[in-house]
Amino acid sequence: MCTARQLAASTLLPLSLALGGCAGVAAREPAPGAEPHTLPAPASRARLALVLSGGTLRGFAHIGVLKVLEENGIRPDLVVGTSAGSFVGALYASGMAPAEVERASREVDFDLVGGWLRAQFGGDGSPVRGFVARHARSPRIERFPIRYAAVATEFQRGCLAIFNAGEPAAAVHASTSVPGVFAAARIAGRDYVDGGLVSPVPVRVARRLGAERVIAVNVIYDPAESRLGSTIDRLFQSALVMVRTLALQEAAEADLVIEPQLPHGDEVTLDNRQALIRAGEEAARAALPQIRTLLQAPPAVAAPRAGPSMWCDTGSRLETARAG
Repeated sequence: MCTARQLAASTLLPLSLALGGCAGVAAREPAPGAEPHTLPAPASRARLALVLSGGTLRGFAHIGVLKVLEENGIRPDLVVGTSAGSFVGALYASGMAPAEVERASREVDFDLVGGWLRAQFGGDGSPVRGFVARHARSPRIERFPIRYAAVATEFQRGCLAIFNAGEPAAAVHASTSVPGVFAAARIAGRDYVDGGLVSPVPVRVARRLGAERVIAVNVIYDPAESRLGSTIDRLFQSALVMVRTLALQEAAEADLVIEPQLPHGDEVTLDNRQALIRAGEEAARAALPQIRTLLQAPPAVAAPRAGPSMWCDTGSRLETARAG
């Protein structure tokens, strides 16, 4: 049986492949929400989109990036997040200042992580979902002061789904549910799991939603930091290589990529969250001259490069879902 500490210290996406010794997840489904619906293209483009990658505890660095951007009067018009990025992004886009997000993040501990696991083995709902519901400043994504989208994978079809309407807690639950470890988020009869399976750094989603300029924050684990001892280590490494490759391919389509220099390996812990936040601050501060140049330059809008098989499409339009 895997411990909460082992789960918390790992990158979310590869867990289902790498942690074969973990117990299975009970087939317990949350109550279905409203029917998904297809939204038309946005009425107005987003001058600046901030894309936040997955990365589990490494996602604390996103908070540091947000703090520096706010200190310098830089506010995105759109926030798109996968997994850990969807978690931080939902709180911020709902109207919380980065300092408030940082204070709220101090409540995240091993009891929360362990409680999340226990909930999937027969408890009463996800504490992570409850955490977002408790802290988000609005109960509906449509009412957020900053446009927001969480990226998830529709598990049966293996396609990319965007949650940009409905309950933010349900959207984050969908984006962060690791298949085989955490129960999928069941919404309107469909199962949604970790968005990192299809888009660990969701730049293409930001473009699809009308972003003129995209700043991506990439905190995906670097396989070069791994120790290749056991067979399990090597299986884990295979998954990490796939995730990192997909992340780098998509991040290359951003106008600017911020990659915080994070602590290595065992140093990425909840006890060391302030160092992770500081790493985000330092990386964002170093990128400020490039960010200012980007904002002053005329936008060069790039179309999403994803093939049709990547998206959960309805006809010619992207299928988005209302979470709730």
